[in-house]
Amino acid sequence: MSGTISVCIGNYGYYNEGELRDAWIELPKEPAEIKAFLKEHRLYDELHEEIYISDYDGTPFGCTAAFVEWTSLDELNLLASQMEYMSEGDEEKVEAWCDYVDDPSTILELMNIIEQVDDLPVYGYDFDFAWQKDRWGQLWVDRQSPEENLGWQFLQYNDELSRALDNDSNAMSAFDVERYGKMIESEGLTACQRFYIDHNVNGPDLSWYDLDDFESKYGWGYGWGEDGDEDDQAA
Repeated sequence: MSGTISVCIGNYGYYNEGELRDAWIELPKEPAEIKAFLKEHRLYDELHEEIYISDYDGTPFGCTAAFVEWTSLDELNLLASQMEYMSEGDEEKVEAWCDYVDDPSTILELMNIIEQVDDLPVYGYDFDFAWQKDRWGQLWVDRQSPEENLGWQFLQYNDELSRALDNDSNAMSAFDVERYGKMIESEGLTACQRFYIDHNVNGPDLSWYDLDDFESKYGWGYGWGEDGDEDDQAA
């Protein structure tokens, strides 16, 4: 998924005139490439400046609220550029956060979540056998239910209970790890397949960085509009 957003671009002016010129482009692209694409597909000129996003080939991290027809092409391009720097583990953490906690309403909010991924209260399982494979080659963390994973995770934090179960094989056999995980989850946690989320910890500040910050770090310093004039760009 890293660094790839596929969108279909249309033009309101031509659409209202009865012409459907929608065309697909894969982001990120340098502004000159976007400008050339729009020119090639006759999607932008002085009399037809207002473009829109007519379709998405999936949306990053399962988000939906921020990906609408009036979403800025420049912001989508900046997001795709930011995503190129993400690791697979970071992608999974952001997806878990957006799925279970906060579906951001704007691209800027999503970019803030990504930029603060290390501060997300989303934690990977690290109990002893989590990343070991069973005899069929499947990871235990994927084979078990999320609640069972959470149970094993917090069982290792409970020294007294762990020692008691280790010293009594019958008690260990009777102990319901999955139910224990559900009890832990009721204390403000969400069990995901490979992560758990602690809702008792503050999440990211969605307004910490602005678009200029992201443009400075991931962008090219200008947009695709004529002579780099942002006023020419679609909102």
